[in-house]
Amino acid sequence: MNRLSQVRFYGISYVAPAISTRPIDVVVRQRHKDVFFHIHGSDVIVKMIDIAFYSCYLGPDSSWSNQVFPPPSQTHHCYYFTNNARTAELAKAFGWIVVWDHQPISTDEIQNAYNTKLLRCCPHLFEPLNKHAYLCYIDSKVWITNLNEVLSLANRLTDETPIVLAGHQSNHASVWGEFNEAMQQPRYGAHRDRYRRYIDTMLRLGYRDIPLRHSTGFKILKQCALARRIGETWYSHIGLAGIECQISWQFVCQDFPGAILEIPYKACWNAL
Repeated sequence: MNRLSQVRFYGISYVAPAISTRPIDVVVRQRHKDVFFHIHGSDVIVKMIDIAFYSCYLGPDSSWSNQVFPPPSQTHHCYYFTNNARTAELAKAFGWIVVWDHQPISTDEIQNAYNTKLLRCCPHLFEPLNKHAYLCYIDSKVWITNLNEVLSLANRLTDETPIVLAGHQSNHASVWGEFNEAMQQPRYGAHRDRYRRYIDTMLRLGYRDIPLRHSTGFKILKQCALARRIGETWYSHIGLAGIECQISWQFVCQDFPGAILEIPYKACWNAL
């Protein structure tokens, strides 16, 4: 049984506290399924959509990635996946819906990071995420700064362009720039030869060595067949390349031209 099929049998449980019905502060009035926002002296119509936010951390207390910020919305479901009891307690105190992941905490930092990748790439395989029409993934070190912009961007997605990603913050003109920078971190450097073989293989297969395209710590997606195919393709590449998923995304995105709506870096979010 492969990893993609195994996840369907995970015993994941969650406790959902009552979701606040307090309206977003900037809402002026509502008609049918549309909400009128009053922004800078004018009304902007934003269609009501079924969007949920999710973040995750799997691992021990000591990791720098073990971060919890307040949930981005009080009117949408916000899920925090974790297998760490202290992290779960903090997330619940902030108001997240905590989803307990029964994967054990590993003593191997690389394995803990890998355990998050399926959730990051393939949320359609997880309850309760798969019941929502739209999702916004937030890395554990990222927080939303403009909720209205996130909702507006989600409204622009289609079955042909189902994903929003930000442009990459670096000026690397080549995937090798990302490789050289990443290998300075021990958890990536431990598999240096594996990443090098993966990059060499992809270039031999005809993929282009282009400037870094996207930052992958923040993502909005419309759940559809194309979004699922992109996520499953990315996850399979991570299995080949390693946990530094920015490297594999550099090649995966070339298979799906037109599928990504690109926004400026940190246009509606910030990060540590």
